[in-house]
Amino acid sequence: MGKPELDKDDQGEPIQGALCPRVAQKVDLSTTTARCSADFTYKVISFHSDVALYFKLGDSTVEATSSDHHWPAGAIHFVTIREHTRIAAILASGTGTLYISEMG
Repeated sequence: MGKPELDKDDQGEPIQGALCPRVAQKVDLSTTTARCSADFTYKVISFHSDVALYFKLGDSTVEATSSDHHWPAGAIHFVTIREHTRIAAILASGTGTLYISEMG
């Protein structure tokens, strides 16, 4: 019996198998920067928010500003984590929630 192979896309590139949610974190957001409370333990995270936000990846001291990456409300983003251990976010106005799922 041969080794199992990943499915391939139309260009013949392997498609990675599905990842499962492992660790969940929630961050309350406002116009003051906020970050997740625990270091990531998996190499891929997905996140979404009920409001548009600005985010930045970094370590336990990371802070987000309105000059960082913008992400629209309701959109899901997948990120491969390399040297980063946390995510910080900030809103232009109001309040909201950032939902993070570590995927493995």
